[in-house]
Order: sequence, then structure tokens, then C-alpha cells
Amino acid sequence: IVEPQADNPMLIGYFWTDVPIWKRKRGGQDWISFFQELQKDSPGGKAWSEWRKDHPGYPEKDFLAVIARQLYSKAHEYLRKYDKNHLIFGDRYHEIDIPRKVVNQALPYIDAVAIQPTSREFSLTFFNKVYEEYGKPVYIADHVSSFATKEHPVTMGQAAKDPESYAAYYEEYVTAALSRPYMIGYNKCQYQDELAPGMLKQGLLQQNGKPYPTVMGVKAANIKALEYAYSGTEPENIGPDPDAFRITAPAEGDDFPAGSSIEISATANLEKMGGAHLAFYYMDEKWKLIGHDASAPFCVTWDDPPVGDWTLYVAVHAADWKLLDKAWINISVGDSSEATANEEPLAVTEPPLEMDFDVYGGNRAIKGKKTGFFHLEVIDGRDYLITPEGNSFRALGINHYEAVAPSIPKGDDPKLHYDKVLKNLREWGYNSGGYHTPAPLLDSIPHTRAIDGIINIAHWMPRERFAYEDVFDPGYLARLKEHIRARIQHGADSPWLVGYFWTPYPLWERKRESTDDDPLNGQDWISFYKGLPKKSPGGKMWVEWKQENPKEEETMFLALIARQLYSKTHEFIRAYDKNHLIFGDRYGDVDMPEHVVREALAYIDAIAIHPWIKRFDKEYFDKIYEKYGKPIYMADHGIALKTKEFPRTEQRDQPSPKAYSDAYISWVTSALSHPHMIGYNKCQYWSVAVPWDPDMLKQGLLKIDGTPTRRSFPLSSTVTARR
Repeated sequence: IVEPQADNPMLIGYFWTDVPIWKRKRGGQDWISFFQELQKDSPGGKAWSEWRKDHPGYPEKDFLAVIARQLYSKAHEYLRKYDKNHLIFGDRYHEIDIPRKVVNQALPYIDAVAIQPTSREFSLTFFNKVYEEYGKPVYIADHVSSFATKEHPVTMGQAAKDPESYAAYYEEYVTAALSRPYMIGYNKCQYQDELAPGMLKQGLLQQNGKPYPTVMGVKAANIKALEYAYSGTEPENIGPDPDAFRITAPAEGDDFPAGSSIEISATANLEKMGGAHLAFYYMDEKWKLIGHDASAPFCVTWDDPPVGDWTLYVAVHAADWKLLDKAWINISVGDSSEATANEEPLAVTEPPLEMDFDVYGGNRAIKGKKTGFFHLEVIDGRDYLITPEGNSFRALGINHYEAVAPSIPKGDDPKLHYDKVLKNLREWGYNSGGYHTPAPLLDSIPHTRAIDGIINIAHWMPRERFAYEDVFDPGYLARLKEHIRARIQHGADSPWLVGYFWTPYPLWERKRESTDDDPLNGQDWISFYKGLPKKSPGGKMWVEWKQENPKEEETMFLALIARQLYSKTHEFIRAYDKNHLIFGDRYGDVDMPEHVVREALAYIDAIAIHPWIKRFDKEYFDKIYEKYGKPIYMADHGIALKTKEFPRTEQRDQPSPKAYSDAYISWVTSALSHPHMIGYNKCQYWSVAVPWDPDMLKQGLLKIDGTPTRRSFPLSSTVTARR
């Protein structure tokens, strides 16, 4: 790689590994477990054994320094053998994985410290700390930032809601970065749009090569940033307001060894805020007081904190201890994986519900008709599911249990493991199991069922599964009928089954977005039917429709496709199950064309939605009900918390446990209190890595290793929602 470039005057220097994993784990493995498992007579096995012998009592992760020293010294040696001219910037450290013991080993071999930041805003505290700690200039190697578009509501590193606000965001970030006296470079991530599974990796050019409207704003920001860089000046308000209420130490994400004494400090203008003192807390199911201080500089010392991941709160209180304001950060003490290994699942601390429930979880205080199966009724203007015993029910469930079965050790009784799943759901306040409820629980908890495979047009499907179909073809209809029979006939008489969902997040008006080697990339329903043989059933329908509707928008043909697909799906379900509700397609809120949904109304009992909007929007759901006159079921809602091991998740990332708690409680309570919302399913029981992107987490309430995410999630808030 380097020898051909050794004399190139345009080359500045070299970066090494992209966001390497040092202290984090990958699929349960890390550097230490890897070296522990090496053959004892291998070079690495010998190095590990000798180090352990020479360092009894030292934390095992200190061995990272030995690995780093060997790796960095050799990388430098081999690079300098072929190129003595250019700079070396070393690993592109992830902002949340930059262990001091590792970076110190790199310092003799690098000319600057390279960072790939994850914080949405430019973190002056973090970058100042990097420079002060290591005494090297800093290079932002790759900064991901983007904005939402109509076609791509989910983008990687989304920092703004639209192009206009993105230009302002980008200017603020890049000018702050390049005005730092130690910052020698900034690289923006992505020149031209590139599709990643489930989201867009956004550049300044769209996929068709056309620039986004924000390009001129980016250009102006770049000119301004270089002016700051060369003039030695800086933007206004880049530094923190000395009177602002904020935590000054420790920094977000700091790690401390077990047994540390941690100084926690903050700034505040008590006179301006009407406060009497600052109090310092850590969260362990509830706030626990560390200490308080009534005069600046505000500071307390936390001696010998427990091992684990903690949220620290600093609160401004009035003289009567009334809470006026609060700030928080997240830190780690010792090895958090060791801290949670032996912990019991978090017990719900909410008081028991003051309601009388039937065996299905129905509220006996609000009565409907007893029919022996779940059905729908309107009571006092509100839509309810009604349990088989005739009591009102709003479903609160979790989907996706795919990690449970593989976790059961060979020879164990599976019933014991599924009994624990049921116990967790009930302790956490969930009254139903979602649409992927495990088979052993089907007679123990209300649940829905997903008839996946009706038609494989979910937006996330890989190329080997995704397929448009000629829904008028008798061959397809025969396969569809048999598929539905196999999926539903065994549950047709179950009183625990609520009803059926169809296709998840189907593409209707949107085009298929995939990789260039996918033959369906860029296709949609209309282009598919145009490409069918003219004598095929679907080809004939397309030709006849075009002849009869020459001036009609071609997308209106979707109504014919939907009518055929929905009517036949309903017909085949009712051939084998006349007892249960039908909720239809799980529409994405960005792709539910009205002429398609209206074709479904004759065949569904409620409208199922898989929302991507960031906040619960009552007006949006009100309009859905007013337009279609059907109750609403929130089929699958993803919300997640970034972690050190997985800073990227498939769901809507929240930056802190507090933000997660606020967002989840807001969503679930707003949803289930809506007069026409009959159910809410949270996405994911047990965390799994996304199959097509193992660095991305599909996050559940249990970690990948099956232990509870004890301090990350407000499990008791599900009980609050039921109340």
C-alpha cells in the first residue's frame, strides 16, 4: 500500500485501523478472551501466560497495553521501511473506545491522534481533553452527519431534520473543529449517497449524481471554517458559558478503575436560577445522594463507587429542596460486564395495579361481550380489544424472541427457559407477547401472529428474499393459500390468539433501494408489471388498465394490486380461521398511500402501523383514524440506547438512559392513552446483532448474553403505561 506513494508530495499521511474495538466486546469476545483461548505454546499464548505470571493482581485489561505496543511498534517499523517521508496518524479511534493505556502505547509511533466522533454536537470538552492528555495534534478522521429526506427518513448519523437545518448544523460543527489550535484536519463522511441496509449513508451528492440543495451552505461553512483555522480566531459561543448550568467533570463516557475516588464538579449561577445548592446523585433504580454543595466551585467526591455503568445527576435545588433543574452524564466504574454478571433482573418497584384483571389481562371494570375469542368493541367512544371473557384490553407486548431458543443448553428442559420469558414479561408489565411469541407460550399469554411471506416486499429484505409477485397469477394464489393454511390452521380455535398481521413495512409507492448488483434495485410495483409478459395474468391486467385509464397516474394501478392481494389474503384466512381479528399490512408511516389503504378497509379490523417518526404525534394518529375509521395497532416500535459496545442500533438511538426513559415512557403512555389505539408492541425482547451488519445492534431488554440491561431501561415504565 505505501511503497508506491512514498514520494508523492500530495500525500499527507496514513491512517490505520478504522474505529478499532479495544475495550469493547464483539459478539461476547474481546482482545482478552481471544488471548486467553490461544494455545499456550503459541506466541500470543506464551505472552499472555508470562504477563499474568509477572503481573499478579493486575486487571486483565491492562494486557491491552502489551498488545498495542507490539501492534503499533511493528506497524510503524514496517511503514517506515518503505516510506520515510509522510506523517502517521495511527488508528482512527472511536470517541467511545479510546483507552488511555492503548493510546499511550501509540504516542511514540504517531504524529497526531485521529478520532472518529460519535457525539452529534462538537464536544469541546472531549477534544480539549484528548489534546491535553496526549500532547499531540488532533485529526477528525471521519465525521458522519446527515439529514432526513422524504425518500430516506432514516439516515446514518442523522443530525438534522432537513437540508436547511443541516447547513446550519454543519457550519457550527466544522467551524468549531477547525478553529481549535490543535486541530489539523477534518474529514466529512461520504461524497455521494450509498445505500446501507435499512438506511442511507448520505453524501453531498444524491445517488443520481445531483447535489443536494444544502451543498452551497456546506461550501460557505467550509470557507468560514478555513478562515477561522488560518486566522487563529474562533466562532462566537464555542466555549461554554461560565454561568451555564453544566457538569464540568467527569466527562461523558469516562472510565474509572474500581476503588477510585471520583471528583464530580459543576457550574451554576444559583442567584439567577433561584437555587440554594447543588446536589449530586447516582441512579440505581432511584436517585441516591452522593453529597451537596452550596457555594462555588461546586464539587463533591464519590469515594469507592460500586462497579458498573452509572448515570450521574447534578440537580439544582431551592432551599426547600424543590427541584429546579438537572443535568446528567454516564460513566463506567471497573468492568461493567463483571458488575452485572451475577445480578438478578431488575424488579419492578411500581405499586401493584389497582385493577381487577381476568386471566387474559382484561380489565373487569370495563365490560364488553363474552364471545370466547378476542374481538373489538367501542365503549364510551374508545376502541378496545375485548378478551374472550368479555373484558376490555389494550395490548402491550414485545416482538422478536429469536435469540431465546439458541441460548438453551443442550439437554435442558426448554420449558424452564420459556417460563422465565413469561415471568420477565409479566414482571416488566407486558400483558401480551407480540407477533413472534415463542410456541411454548402460545397458551399462556395473549399474542398476535405475523403471517410473514404473504409477499416478500418488506423494505429491509435482502436480495435473495425480496420479490414482487404477479398477484393475478393462479400459481401465486395457490401458493399463497397453502402458505396461509400452514401458518394459521393450528391456532384457529385458540382463545389466546388476538389476530393476524400481514407484510412488515411493505414497499408500495417507494422504490426498492439496494446494492447495484441487485436486479431489483430501483424497481417498484409499476416497473415490475410493465416488465411482465403481455400475455401473463398481470401483464394483461396492466395493458387493460392503461387502455381504460390513459390519463391516470400510473401509481393508481396499485389499487388494483392491493384489492386483489388483500381480498384473496382475507378469503384464504377466513377459509381456515373465522374466529380471529385481521390487522393487515404493518404499514411504514412513510409509505401508506391512501388508495392502497382504502382497498384494505373491507378486509381488516384495524390499521397496523410501524412508525418511524421520532416522537409520538397525536395529530398524525388522529388523522389516520379520521380518514379510515378503524382503530390503530402500533405493530412494532423500535427505540434503543447507544452503548459502548454498540454505538449504532437499528432502532431510534437515544443518547443516554435518561433520554431513553423519557422517550419510551412518552411513546408508550401516549399511544395506549389514545382513544383509538388498541395495542403497542415494543421491538425486541433479546438483543441480537443485525445479520447483515454485525456492528449494529437490534436492541432488546436483555443483552446479547441474556443478562438484563439493568441500568439502561426503565422496565417499570411499562407498568406505568398499563396504569
